[in-house]
Amino acid sequence: MIESNLVDRLFSADKLAVARAISSVENQDSLHLELLNAIQKKLGRAYRVGITGPPGAGKSTIVSKLA
Repeated sequence: MIESNLVDRLFSADKLAVARAISSVENQDSLHLELLNAIQKKLGRAYRVGITGPPGAGKSTIVSKLA
């Protein structure tokens, strides 16, 4: 079971919580699916967009224009 306040701390931009969440998902530990589901419940019907490309392709530039 994930920490009861980890998701809340994530949404308040707690750097330690963000780091723990990223590590959990990257390592696919035993709690990563529960964590992702809890985040999804808070986001509702938000869109998720992935931007990929080689170094220097302009990913950061396009993301800054979207924000």
